[in-house]
Amino acid sequence: MAPAMDPIQVFSLAFLREMKNSVSLENKNVEIMNGYKITNQNNLHFITPTVVGWIDVFTRKAYKDIIVESLNFCSKNKGLSVHAYVIMSNHLHLLISAKEGFKLSNIIRDFKSYTATSIIKEITQNPKESRQAWLTKLMKYHAKYESANTKFQFWKKDN
Repeated sequence: MAPAMDPIQVFSLAFLREMKNSVSLENKNVEIMNGYKITNQNNLHFITPTVVGWIDVFTRKAYKDIIVESLNFCSKNKGLSVHAYVIMSNHLHLLISAKEGFKLSNIIRDFKSYTATSIIKEITQNPKESRQAWLTKLMKYHAKYESANTKFQFWKKDN
């Protein structure tokens, strides 16, 4: 049985599906990202950051809280506009844009770097995390294939 989603997640998921379906037909200024370079930094983008190996990390509230806090920080301090988001068990759906004078690609880079570091720290330093050995083993396995990471890989590189 799939884990229950809170009402905001259900609403946001329905909203994103509607937006994704109507976006490509009606609004040429919206770009749906799937591992491609952002060419217009201030357009509205639909992106799906995904955890390596589709690991179900966001089943724990602590890890979801890191995502929400980081989105709020980026909104207040880095020029991110969050139009809608959904946190699934192993990936995020984000409908985002950058405010004028900011680069969305830089914001996404910083967001993914900070959240990966924070979540890995929470996993490795939390003695109550029952899946700690399993999670770290998988993230170490995926890091072997990334030249930039020698220890852990959290986010897939192509999104």
